[in-house]
Amino acid sequence: LKESFTVGVCFRAGAGSTAGWDSILLGHDNKHWLAMPGDDKTKLCCLNVDKSNELSADFLDGWVQVFLRSIEGGTSVLAVDAEGLLDLGTFPTSLVGSKLRSAGWAGNELDVAGIAVWDRSLSWGELQKALSPPAPVVAPPEVERQIPKILGQVTDLKGNPLGNVSIKWKANGCLSDEDGQFQLEDDETDVPETASQASGSS
Repeated sequence: LKESFTVGVCFRAGAGSTAGWDSILLGHDNKHWLAMPGDDKTKLCCLNVDKSNELSADFLDGWVQVFLRSIEGGTSVLAVDAEGLLDLGTFPTSLVGSKLRSAGWAGNELDVAGIAVWDRSLSWGELQKALSPPAPVVAPPEVERQIPKILGQVTDLKGNPLGNVSIKWKANGCLSDEDGQFQLEDDETDVPETASQASGSS
């Protein structure tokens, strides 16, 4: 790890309660970047040889995300609970120069789903933004297809309405009323809304 870094890990503590340290992230120099007591799954610690620094984390149930950031004189620890990003505190142990050797080295069941490393210390705002759920995608309302209607009037050459005239359009048909008016529905043709009324002469 460089002078400035951020390490993110997603893990889950499984079955087992054997005493000792379950290492979530272990460095080549035997520094446990992140570990938890096997018989107390409410704490996180950084273990350097035989010296440990514990932080309380009583939400370690199911999958958990934890971030380690380099700070002057130690390592800042952030986690994600049901409320969002949470500052757990600081380990006085520096991880600069350590190289990741293994993940999930534990006497009890421990699952590690993912590890991410940045070569800079991400700000609170950057982490908060990355963890914020994306805005829900709202599907556009379904528009009910309108069945086109053909309207018209049948008249004689002088413009007088003609009733009881048979009008045919494709498979549909109707008779004009006493005012010569008629209406047909056509579910196969898209008729523009700006279409003008049709009129016919007989």
